[in-house]
Amino acid sequence: MPRLRRGTFDEAIWMEVANEYSNLPAAFAPGEIVLDVGCHTGALCDLAARRGATVVGYEASQENYALAVMNLRGHASVRLHNSAVWRSDLRTDAALLFTPSADTANTGGGSVLYGSAEAHHAARPGEGHPSPSGVTLGSHPVRTVALDDVLTELGGVRYLKVDVEGAEFPILLTAARLDLVTAIGGEYHEFTDEQMAAIDPGARVGDERYSLELLLGRLRLEGFAVDHAPDRKGRGHFTAERG
Repeated sequence: MPRLRRGTFDEAIWMEVANEYSNLPAAFAPGEIVLDVGCHTGALCDLAARRGATVVGYEASQENYALAVMNLRGHASVRLHNSAVWRSDLRTDAALLFTPSADTANTGGGSVLYGSAEAHHAARPGEGHPSPSGVTLGSHPVRTVALDDVLTELGGVRYLKVDVEGAEFPILLTAARLDLVTAIGGEYHEFTDEQMAAIDPGARVGDERYSLELLLGRLRLEGFAVDHAPDRKGRGHFTAERG
């Protein structure tokens, strides 16, 4: 059984991962790679490994990463990194600041888009989900790695999962090596003009507001057939598949 925190969304994430990423292949050939960007406590890594994939996971939160290491220690095919996958057009060794969600029960709601937890919580207020067990995640610096560098090192990815609370935009909009990816499943988070103004300048790509259509349009230009399923206002899941 995975190690999950009581009073948080941890268990729900493990229970729903197969439904949320329904385009994850049912089986993988030997050596096929799944890249999990925002792996949280390891739910999709576990599922992909059980389906035969070689899995590489990245998680920005120190606390979530530590749980993922414990939860996935039985999978020899999984390799984890406590780093934030980031944009590929600005090469820098500077760290980003990880800040947790205003809802302490939402341990997967942390972000690297903001300069402080206060800016994050003002832009994305809580929705009334405190953790009854008192679980809280801390803010801390986290090293970054460009998505293009990860893809180039891996040489080809059968499935890319992206769940990074809005950072999908700077990550995917600036990537130049998506030709190395066969399929993508991810969560999208649209932004209002006010929310765009709250994020760090280094997290902005171009002048357009971060919207679902901007994201899907970029993926279409890369040769993917795309689809999406709304969840709540401004949020949902998207898929991208090569023909």
